[in-house]
Amino acid sequence: MTDIHDPEMNRLPPCSPENVMVPVETVVVDRRGIVLFASGNLIWNNSLPMPHEMETPLASLLEPLLSADNCRELATLLNAPDTTRFSRNYRTAIPPTRVITVSGALFPPDPAEGQWLLTFQDVSSCHAIGKKLVTMEREMEAILLSQAEELEEATASLIETNVALRKEIRDRQAVLEALSESEARFRNLTETTSDFIWQIDAEGLYTYASPKSLKLLGLEPNQIVGTLFFPWRHSSSREEAGKDKARGGFPQGGFSLEYSYIREDGQEVIIESSGEAIHSKRGEIVGYRGIDRDVTERRVYEIDLKQAKELAEAANHAKSEFLANMSHELRTPLHAILSFASYGEKKIDSAARSEFLHFFQQIATSGKRLIPLINSLLDLAQLEAGRMKYTFREYDLIAEIKLAINELTPLAEKKGLSMCIIPPEIPTVAFFDQGRIGQVIRNILSNGIKFSDPNTTIRIGFAQYMQLPNRTMLQTTISNYGIEIPEAELTVIFDKFAQSSKTKSGAGGTGLGLAICRQIIEDHRGKIWADTGADGATRFHFTLSLKAKSEKSGKIFDKKNRNPEKCWKNN
Repeated sequence: MTDIHDPEMNRLPPCSPENVMVPVETVVVDRRGIVLFASGNLIWNNSLPMPHEMETPLASLLEPLLSADNCRELATLLNAPDTTRFSRNYRTAIPPTRVITVSGALFPPDPAEGQWLLTFQDVSSCHAIGKKLVTMEREMEAILLSQAEELEEATASLIETNVALRKEIRDRQAVLEALSESEARFRNLTETTSDFIWQIDAEGLYTYASPKSLKLLGLEPNQIVGTLFFPWRHSSSREEAGKDKARGGFPQGGFSLEYSYIREDGQEVIIESSGEAIHSKRGEIVGYRGIDRDVTERRVYEIDLKQAKELAEAANHAKSEFLANMSHELRTPLHAILSFASYGEKKIDSAARSEFLHFFQQIATSGKRLIPLINSLLDLAQLEAGRMKYTFREYDLIAEIKLAINELTPLAEKKGLSMCIIPPEIPTVAFFDQGRIGQVIRNILSNGIKFSDPNTTIRIGFAQYMQLPNRTMLQTTISNYGIEIPEAELTVIFDKFAQSSKTKSGAGGTGLGLAICRQIIEDHRGKIWADTGADGATRFHFTLSLKAKSEKSGKIFDKKNRNPEKCWKNN
């Protein structure tokens, strides 16, 4: 049996019976090493009985089990004066090799008289378990070391990941703050701009509407979101949008269009809508965003400007025609006057009296022809300059009409025309300038004579007309049958230098007469207009102020059931 001094054995504690069931033998020896008492078989493997003589040396008892060196070491421990307790592990010298733990304790603890109580215990199984535990400990240390390295690497990775995450969080926070600021700017922009900002999806449904929708359309944003894009609500626009969508032909860049919208308060607005396409990551159009603005005033201004331009062009054209006509109207009678005057000068000594009479008659005729034209030009200049003077008095309008009929009857009779006044059922006394209203009557009657069909009748009638609230006017209507004025020209004929397309050729004219009439009537706070009756007659109406307000305010007296033949004809 050899002493076990290697670290593996010496650091293992003796195996106790509570942990492992192993045989234990007890021997009592004195300090000389003489066995005083022994229990059991010390040599259990060889089944050697314990000697009956108790005065046997311990060395002879242990020689079959332990080596001589182990026995000497054990004897030395027993004789050591300062040793009172020990424990040693030894390997048996005979096979099978076992590990034996020898433990000793001195009792009583008096070195001079004490005896040693020795125990011998087979700890082979404990030793095997101990070796296995050592191996397992080493393996566990290796595993722990490996796990420590992995843990260190994981910790380093976690630290690095944590640093990266913190940086990413800071970056995201910065992005969120920038996005929040951008949203705040966008919100401020949408709330302060006068335009309506919107966004729609690919189906044309609103996904966003700015608060300005209330001012522009009279609708809150929540009333718009989820509804169809306003320009597509008209059937034609939706059909065109559907065709574009079927062809994949949504505008790639953007669009600009106009549409009209009637608000809940009944007001119609013209809206200009501009939008840009919204693309997905795959390049597909997923909607549009844009702005709508009210362009009603601009469009009205453009329309007015266009109409003014057209009117100016028409006036310029009419003026050119007027100047061309004036050139003829002025030059012809002036040429006649100068020519007959020149003939008279040349034949002053030789011409007969009758020939001179003919010259003077032609000069007078040409002069009379010039008078209306010159008067018209002078009157127009005075009216435009605001220098026309009026003398307003109370007159009976029928008396002025009769005077005009008397003057124009010879011209009417040449065409077989008759002029009659329908007996009025209302007073015909009004306030007006006698000379100027006579000029209006003569101009309208003259035009009636010029453009009436032969053998027809020109009629003059009266009625009450409510021109303004609580203001009753005397309305005079002069109608004739002949060249019909196109409906589109019934207003234009009252412009300066303008003539109806139906009357530009034939009877002639300067295009100033009706313009002067309108100005005179408007200066009388009245109104003048033309229309076509149900029987095809061309009718000219003008109104003048009455002295007293009519009890039948706001009504025009109906001329039905009157007999047109019962009129006051000129005698």
